[in-house]
Amino acid sequence: MTAVPDAGAREVEVRISELPAPAAGGAALLTVEGTILLGERFPEAPAARPAEIGAPRAFRWTPEELYAEGRLHGMFHGPSFRGVVSIDRAGDAGAEGTLRALPARGLFRSQPDPAFVLDPLLLDAASQVVGFWTADRLERGFVVFPTGFERLDLYAPPPPAGARASCRIRGRFAAGDQILADLEVAAADGRPLLRLGGWDVKRMDLPERFYAYRLSPRDFILSTPLEAPAPVRDSVVCCRLDLPDGLMEADGRIWREGLAHTVLSRGERQAWRALPGPEPRRTEWLLARSAAKDAVRLFLKERRGLMVHAADVEIAADALGRPIASGQWAERAGGAPVISMSCGGGVAVAVAGESRRDRGVGIVAERVGPAGAHPEEGAFSAEESRLLGAMEQAERQEWTLRMRCAKEAGARALGRGVPAARGALRALEIDAGRGTVRMGVDGVDAADVTAWTGRDGDLIVATALCEGGH
Repeated sequence: MTAVPDAGAREVEVRISELPAPAAGGAALLTVEGTILLGERFPEAPAARPAEIGAPRAFRWTPEELYAEGRLHGMFHGPSFRGVVSIDRAGDAGAEGTLRALPARGLFRSQPDPAFVLDPLLLDAASQVVGFWTADRLERGFVVFPTGFERLDLYAPPPPAGARASCRIRGRFAAGDQILADLEVAAADGRPLLRLGGWDVKRMDLPERFYAYRLSPRDFILSTPLEAPAPVRDSVVCCRLDLPDGLMEADGRIWREGLAHTVLSRGERQAWRALPGPEPRRTEWLLARSAAKDAVRLFLKERRGLMVHAADVEIAADALGRPIASGQWAERAGGAPVISMSCGGGVAVAVAGESRRDRGVGIVAERVGPAGAHPEEGAFSAEESRLLGAMEQAERQEWTLRMRCAKEAGARALGRGVPAARGALRALEIDAGRGTVRMGVDGVDAADVTAWTGRDGDLIVATALCEGGH
């Protein structure tokens, strides 16, 4: 904080910056800045402004539906932030609502009973009225996120918990994805408590599945089911997770952060943040584990009748480097399923199956390239190249990709590290009719590795099963 020159101690410039991680170094990142005007007392409240919400329109949700889980346009807030009692009037240019002052006790571990000059919960509730108005007006791009404001005037101390207040907002759609709004919150007697001008929010168009998962992460599974190979359909479930290009990197990576805090346990978040390398690697790590947790959740739901949160499924590695799932649910489920996961090209796939001591599973997917694009064949042995060469030219391009995926999936099922295991695996037989690749393993007696390959839209997916010999 810095006092503004020639303004005495009444005007203070404030900057809040995010410090970089110690390992990363670098300069602090400015996140918020503004100017605060201090005084000995609150200024006299002006007269309440007349409501100017434009042509009236029927508001689509009852008070009971404002925070209902599972509703597509619902708010994600938990009980501590559910400060909107009702939307009383809505129009083309704004809305009026009733707010409830919420208790601040318990918000901070370090300060159990904080005292605020500005009630952040009441201000957040007022901003939610903007969100409800936007969701009522729009079918897409209705998610809004505040980015700043021009001026906030306070006229009274925060009302006590439980007190009712009215809120009026007037909004307008600016260029692109911007919405500007003016807000006024008044006490029950009509006296203004605060006014906020130039509230600047950004519209965001989230995929419906992502939005629904954000609202109800226990009951909704973000990934989509992927048809498992017929011979093992009774013992495994598969899924795929692909989100729109750029979503995880957009808006300061806020959606990636939100997904990480929903999906990962505390220890997993620490491991994720400590990952070295470029940001896309961290994104793929997160998406792969999200898909794997969804596969476990699908397995538990379909085979054990259990519903768990993604963060309750923890993923570590066994002695062979294969991912293993665990959690407090494992005892009720009769043990954790075996799992595999992979992510590349913006899509993650995962498989979860019945657990046996001698079983390993693996899954890999790659996007099919444009016509004429040939996957690299140099990594194949002479025998494998002969198997591919025996195929018709029309099949060979896709089967080159299928074999590569099959060997990667087999390597993951073996769990000896992808590069080493891929070198040990030898494709012995291709059954194009069944879509299978049967493989042998150098130096492993009696090991049987079979990969089932197939198409799922733009993906080639290989699911491998390794039984015995390891």
